[in-house]
Amino acid sequence: MSDALNRRLHDRLTAEGPAARAARDQMIRAGDIIISRTNDSRIPVRAAVCAERHDPDEVRNGHRWRAVGVDQQTNRVSERLSDNARVAFDGDYLREHVYLGYAVTVHSAQGVTADTCHTVIGQTASRALAYVAMSRGRHGNHAYIYTRFSGEADHEHTGPVAGADMHVMQRGTKYSAAHYFRMILANDDRPRTMHAEAEHTDREQLPEIVGRLLDRHDARRAARRQTWREQTAAERAFYERYDRLADDIGRTAERGMDRGYGLEL
Repeated sequence: MSDALNRRLHDRLTAEGPAARAARDQMIRAGDIIISRTNDSRIPVRAAVCAERHDPDEVRNGHRWRAVGVDQQTNRVSERLSDNARVAFDGDYLREHVYLGYAVTVHSAQGVTADTCHTVIGQTASRALAYVAMSRGRHGNHAYIYTRFSGEADHEHTGPVAGADMHVMQRGTKYSAAHYFRMILANDDRPRTMHAEAEHTDREQLPEIVGRLLDRHDARRAARRQTWREQTAAERAFYERYDRLADDIGRTAERGMDRGYGLEL
């Protein structure tokens, strides 16, 4: 699905012109958004002319770039980082580790930030996956919930992966969207610790040794909470004394009195 979306956006957003072949037989033209998929400190990175830093970060997995030119003779793609630094991807790195970067999987999107994010998420996704998907956009995040229908399995597609008939959108109702989204939020697949499992179990059903362990754990947590309250109260009292001192200094200065006298701490 990610490949199909990348190919569609590539065809729609770029004009005909020189192109270079990247990973997964994807073609890259000037203007394309691409993504590097492995770290490589050997690739030279040039800082932008007006950059504040003259030691830009090296090429890393997950960095997104914009192709600003393609040299067909050497099959090289010149690119610009989000900080306007430039590199030239070519050779094996271009053919094996550079992909179109309009659409990526949710796992690959961790650490990526965009102005607006549109997420296609399956009805069986987990809440942790949904959190990553719905927190990538600075100004907006939109979710499109994907539900399987008869004939939609991967082996049942009659056209190629980039065919126009693949995964045609069908508009549902807001009630079905809310239903599936609640299912996703309820699907918490994060590993659960022994403490978490035991705390959700009646103490009468637990072995005595586990009950004693939970009691010690509760006592340690209560002690830490008490220490935190005491530290917070001490910090609050310190700033209150500081504010009173500042007020006294200000009043003394207004009366033209010597600041070394008449101050109460």
